Amino acid sequence: MQITLSAVSGLFVGFSLGLIGGGGSILAVPLLLYFVGLQEVPDAVHIAVGSTAMAVGLNALINSIYHLRRRNLSARVGTLFATFGVLGSTVGAYVGHLTSGTVLLAAFAVAMVAIGLSMFLQRKRRQRPRRLLHVAL
Repeated sequence: MQITLSAVSGLFVGFSLGLIGGGGSILAVPLLLYFVGLQEVPDAVHIAVGSTAMAVGLNALINSIYHLRRRNLSARVGTLFATFGVLGSTVGAYVGHLTSGTVLLAAFAVAMVAIGLSMFLQRKRRQRPRRLLHVAL
């Protein structure tokens, strides 16, 4: 049953990433812990975080290739974002390894609420956003 629930969760997360380009970890960690049932496994939070990092990364790679082919990708912005993202990810993985699962889940919950509130409260821009760093491929 856990394999079936993992497949359903993966399909849902992949669909979210493909559709809106985000939401992977926000959806995947709770799905793996509470829907799939990983919370019963020793060190479950760390396993869920590591597993979702791999899954989201692979999904994002496939999504990037799709958008690259359709010229919906800014190589300059993506490369800059990825470069600093790798640095942040390396430090975050190290700190996460040193942090208890309970503290990680609490930080995850706070981050989800803060990001959600920020998105909800953000004023809509009335102007069309400028494409400062867009590079046609």
